Amino acid sequence: MTDKKTALFLAINNMREEVAALGRDLFSYPELGFKEEKTAEIIMKELEQLGVPYQSGISHTGIVASIGADEGYHIAVAADMDALPRKDAKGFIHSCGHSIQVTDALSVLKALVLTNALQDVAGKVSFIFTPAEEFIDFPYRDELIRQGRIGFRSGKQDMIAKGVFDQIDCVLSAHANADQGTRFDIGSTLTGFTVKRYLFSGQASHSGVAPHLGINALHGATLSLNALSFLKE
Repeated sequence: MTDKKTALFLAINNMREEVAALGRDLFSYPELGFKEEKTAEIIMKELEQLGVPYQSGISHTGIVASIGADEGYHIAVAADMDALPRKDAKGFIHSCGHSIQVTDALSVLKALVLTNALQDVAGKVSFIFTPAEEFIDFPYRDELIRQGRIGFRSGKQDMIAKGVFDQIDCVLSAHANADQGTRFDIGSTLTGFTVKRYLFSGQASHSGVAPHLGINALHGATLSLNALSFLKE
C-alpha cells in the first residue's frame, strides 16, 4: 500500500503542469446548469485519452466513469460542473470553483490509471460529474422537466432518482474554500436543494378608520422571513 501511495503522489506531482492547463481550460468555459456541453466534451476527451469507459448524457449533461473491479467496496468521487452568471453581464464564471472540482476528479482518475493503483484491489472507484448544482435558472430547468429530460431541478437529485448513487458505499467530494483554509467534513450531503413558493395575500382596509379589518401581506412576508432567518442561525 505504501508503494502505491508513493507512486500516486509521484504521478500527481509529475502532472502539475498539465493539471494546471486543464484547470485553465475548464475555467475558460463556464456554463449554466444542464447546459454544460463544452465541459462535458472536455471531460469525455480526457476519459477517452485514458481509455476509461464512461456513460454520458446522464441527467442531461452528467457523466459517470468507473475503474476497478465490480466487487468489493465502491467509492465515488463527485464533481460539480456548472457555473454562475456574472454580475457585470459579460457572461458566466466559475465563481464557486466547479472547474477546480472537475480538474481534481480527472487528475485523481488519471493518477489511478497511470499507476495501475487498483490492480489486485477488490474495489471500484466511480467518478460522477454532476450538472446543475447552483440554485438558479429555474425556467430552463422546468422546461426540461416538462419535456421529460430530467425529473428534478438539481443535477445530484436527478442522478439520485435515476439510481446513479445506488450500490455506492462512500462519496468523496471537494469544494474550493480558500477563505477559511482547509476543512474536512464527514457526513456532509450537499445533494441538492428544495424550492418552495409562498404567496401572501392581504386584505385592504383604511389604516385610520378600520385598521383591525386589514391584513398586511407585506408584514406577513417580513415576519416569515425574519422567523426563517432566526431558525437558520
